[in-house]
Order: sequence, then structure tokens, then C-alpha cells
Amino acid sequence: MGKEFFPKMDYNNIIMMVKLPVGITIDETNRVVKTIEEIISHEKETYSAVMTIIGITEYGENDVAMGTGPSGVNEAELYILLKDKIERKISSQEFMDNIRKRIPKYSDIKIEFIDMGSAFMTGGGRAQKPVEIKLYGKDIDTLEKISQSIMEQMKKVNGVYDVDSNLIKGKPEIVINIDREKAARYGLSLAQAATAVQTAFQGKVATRLRQSGEEIDIRVRLKEKERKLINDIKEFPIINQQGVYVPLKEIAQFDYTSGPIKLYRENQKRTITLTANVSKRDINSVINEIKIRTKNISIPEGYFLKYSGEFEQMRDTFIDLSLIFALAVLLIYMVMAAEFESFLHPFIIMFTVPLSIIGVIILTFIAGKSISLPMAMGVLILSGVIVNNGIVLIDYINQLRKKGLPLKEAIIQGGITRLRPVLMTALTTILGLVPMLFSKTEGSELRSVVSITLIGGLVVGTFLTLVIIPIIYNYFEHWKKNPIK
Repeated sequence: MGKEFFPKMDYNNIIMMVKLPVGITIDETNRVVKTIEEIISHEKETYSAVMTIIGITEYGENDVAMGTGPSGVNEAELYILLKDKIERKISSQEFMDNIRKRIPKYSDIKIEFIDMGSAFMTGGGRAQKPVEIKLYGKDIDTLEKISQSIMEQMKKVNGVYDVDSNLIKGKPEIVINIDREKAARYGLSLAQAATAVQTAFQGKVATRLRQSGEEIDIRVRLKEKERKLINDIKEFPIINQQGVYVPLKEIAQFDYTSGPIKLYRENQKRTITLTANVSKRDINSVINEIKIRTKNISIPEGYFLKYSGEFEQMRDTFIDLSLIFALAVLLIYMVMAAEFESFLHPFIIMFTVPLSIIGVIILTFIAGKSISLPMAMGVLILSGVIVNNGIVLIDYINQLRKKGLPLKEAIIQGGITRLRPVLMTALTTILGLVPMLFSKTEGSELRSVVSITLIGGLVVGTFLTLVIIPIIYNYFEHWKKNPIK
């Protein structure tokens, strides 16, 4: 059985992020987005409206700060409103899968779907991705090299989509390296050449305009059309002390580079976060496959990986719930021990809990669900409900034995007499959960897991309680009389 933090929710809101390389114009971004909008239009029977935002807006600055929304003209956000769940034939996940298949495979364009179900569950904002791998180390180039190898392996995993990295390359830059010896031959110093280039392309404040008590800088530099093309930059003339014009290309070397816009640190270590979405698979199996595929990637000393995101949340939550479950079982036992004035009979009744978990596993497996937080919460609730059947049965058997009935007759008579109350108690709860089980409204994926857990546990647990608990009771009573055997 697979494991996941929360079941995939089918909401009617989808956010799609489109990221082009830094430096792309807004017109090019708009052209790509229009192509995607045309692809989405083929699913008219599924969605109601599409709203597109290109570039950062006045009202979108808070979204950017939270990790959502476009942060520049090279990014766009598509907000897709789906029809109500009962009005469409496919789920939101199937809709996203259809769009993914139809979008051309752009090598330099990143397209990402944001899971609104996870966003709502985590309190809004950018939801943590199902797959988040943090890579720690010192050198950013080494981190980038390792991250590229890991991302290549992640893309090979079935069911993994939207593989991305938070390492954002900066705008393409031209680095002008002036050769001191060549500049000296032409009668130019390094300072003269650097000042001339800076004045021409960045500008220099020549004077100030005073108007209405305010001062406005007047900056002198080349016209835009004269500093736009690389050939114009290379041919830019610099005047030496003799009044001779020297082209910039004669004394300088031009290199094309780009560096990261942001550097992320965690615990004083540089880090790169690799993320991905998962479709039609559980998180646990995906993470295990990624670990197997990345096992042979060489990671230098001082560099290490950490699996976070929903996987980390799932792992930590299950550990906490295990402790809570143990405490709940202990409290239930203590209450029954006080009421029965015995340590043995409550211990026998507590066997109903593991018996009911058998039903939970069986029905969850048949329904094709994964082990998740709602299932764990259902088991916690079940542990407090299923013991009622054992209490009704064992208490009545004890009453019959106090009246003088032999052990075997008391067990048989108690089972016959308490069959109806036990079934009534279980059936009222089971039938009350049936509407939740077959609900198809929004959020039903979450509720159905809880109902499957309780129904499966109550059905199997009730049956086994009537059969197994009397056997255990009989065994322990014989053991009390003859503990050596």
C-alpha cells in the first residue's frame, strides 16, 4: 500500500505558472501564453473561465513575496476556473494531465501546475510540493552540476511532472575585459577606457535642472539604438590623449555570462531546492524510486541531500500520530480498568483494536486508497468506538459468571444474548457513514478515506469481536486457574 500526506483533492481552481528564460520580452511571453490558452480551449466542457496575468502587477507583489504569481515579464500565471465537480466528466488532475500532454515540449520553458488542494490544506500560499529535495554545499557551480544530474533522474520516474529548481539564472550579460597592455599601446589607461564605457552605456550626470525648488539629474549617454546591438558596442570609439579614436574591440575582450539572481542559504549553507509534482502515484513510492535512481550519483564530501516537502511532513506527522495513538490506547485501557476493577478484562477488550485494523487495511486496499493522514485520524477515532462491542460482550459474560454459570456456558449465552446489541451499535455507526462514503462533492476524497477506515474497521472488527474475543477470554480464564500451563 502506498503512503501519502493527503489524498489528491479535486478542486475547481487550478493555477498554472509559465516561466520563460530571464531576459525574454513581454511580447514573447504573451506569444507562448496564447499558444497555451489555445490548447486549454479544447477542454471547453471542463472549464468555465481562464484569466491570465503576465508580469508583476501592483496587486501581485504580495503573491510574489509568498512564492506565487509572476515576478517578471518572462513569467505568466493562468488562473483556470473549472466547472462544478458534478458538471464535468473528468477530475482536475485528469484535466491537468490532458493539458500537459498537449503542450509542446519546450526546452527552455518551465510549466508548473499548483495543487490548490494542498495549498488549502497548508493554510494558503504556495503549497509544498509532493517532492522536494534540498541539496546543501559550498560551491554554487558544484551544487548546480549535482542538481542537474538529480533532475535528469527525477524526470525518468513514472508519474513525476513539473521538475524544477529554485536556482534562477540571471539576465544574459556582456562582460568587457580590458587588456591593459593593448590599451597602453594605444595611449589609453584602464581608468580612461572604463570611464568612457561607463559614461556611454550607463550614463553620467552632467548637470542638474532646478525647477520649482526641485533638482533633476541630467544624465548624458548614447542613444538607445546606438547601445542596443553588440556590434555597436564593439565599435564604440574611445578618444586617447592624442585625439585618436580607438574602437573598443581593439583593447577589450567580450564574454557572455549570466549568474544566479538569488542565492538561498539554510543553516549557513548554500542550498538548491529541487521540486516536482506527482500524478497517479503515492509520494512514498515515488521518493523510494528517486532514492534508488540517484544512489549512483557522486556527491562530493561536504555536500548532502535532504528530502523535505510533503514527504517530510507526512513522515513527521505519522510519527506524532503513532505517539498519540499509543496514548489514546493507554487512556482507554485506564478508563476500562477503573470501571471493571480489573487489569485482565480491559486487556482482553483492547484486542478489538488490532482486529479492527485488519478491516481498515482490507477495505482501504480494495478501494485503491493509500495510507494517509485522514486514514490515521480514522484509526484514532475507531480505537475509541470499536471497544464498545467488547465492553458490552465481556461485561455481560462477567455478569452471567457471577450468577453461577460455568465459563463455557456463560461465554455461549453471553454471545447469543449480546449479538443484537453489538450489531445494533455497529450498524447504526456504519450506516451513518454510508452517505460520506459515496459523496461526490468537493472535498469528498478526504471524507471518503475517513469513512472507509471506520466502515472497514467496524465491519471486520465487529465480526471478529464476536468470534475471537470469547476465545481470548476463555484462554485467559483457564490461564488464571493454571498459569503454569
